[in-house]
Amino acid sequence: MADQNQKEKAEVAILNPLNRTVFYSIEFPGYVNPGSVQKCVQRLGGLQNISDTFRRGLKIDLPLKENDPFAHPAAGQTVATQNLVLRIVKRRRRKQQVERDGSEDHMRDRGSSHSGTSTKQIEGVFTAEVVGISQKTMRFRNPIDFQYRPDMNDPVVQLRQAMMRLDSKFILSYRIPDDEEDFTLTPEEQERRGAASSSNLRITPAPMFTRYDMPMNY
Repeated sequence: MADQNQKEKAEVAILNPLNRTVFYSIEFPGYVNPGSVQKCVQRLGGLQNISDTFRRGLKIDLPLKENDPFAHPAAGQTVATQNLVLRIVKRRRRKQQVERDGSEDHMRDRGSSHSGTSTKQIEGVFTAEVVGISQKTMRFRNPIDFQYRPDMNDPVVQLRQAMMRLDSKFILSYRIPDDEEDFTLTPEEQERRGAASSSNLRITPAPMFTRYDMPMNY
């Protein structure tokens, strides 16, 4: 009876208190290193925009090309989660010099070193610690919209760029150009411009190609 009670006590797991610190996480769809964190935050509109998105549960846009209004952004959304945030610490491998003493050690280690010391390799050690809970996560799992880059020398494109930089002189001097109705390029003109197609419709891309972020399941 006593042995059974001791066995039951030995199988009881040790209780560890869970850190209740709240974190918000972002699943950024790209490579992130310590030197590019600030740039990633700026692409998402800054810390204030990120904070408002988490607080209000709105969607957020991630521009794929900086200062390019014709590049359709990737849409992200905030979802409720209960994920554990871990701190992973790795002890780097290091070499340690160990002095050999006696002829037996010398015979065992010969071939690797002829001096009075030998090198001992210490393996890396990983430790994990729960530092909090991620209650909200920003995810970018929707397919990215079609991308179409227009001719940057087109008057309409130049007008759009002038509106972005608040160039009042260019906006006031803009006039709608006459349509020459040259909708098809000649082979010589297409080769000179390096165009992939003979079409010269000069169609400005729409603000978005579809109203739905995710494909419909019919």
